[in-house]
Amino acid sequence: MRVTINFEFDLEDDGIEGSVQVDRYNVDTLEDLMYAYQSGTVAAGYTYSEAIGCLKEDGNKVWSPY
Repeated sequence: MRVTINFEFDLEDDGIEGSVQVDRYNVDTLEDLMYAYQSGTVAAGYTYSEAIGCLKEDGNKVWSPY
């Protein structure tokens, strides 16, 4: 699967104008997806983001790689 995450920045709201796009290929597992989300948060300026996780229906947690 290919995942594309796009962030658009507005000069008035964000102080800069433009966009950032993150593309990830071969997203085959939930861990891969969490890593794509984490990469997107860093690209959007949340550089302090170290990991992103989700809670599965069985109660187990899945995290992006650190």
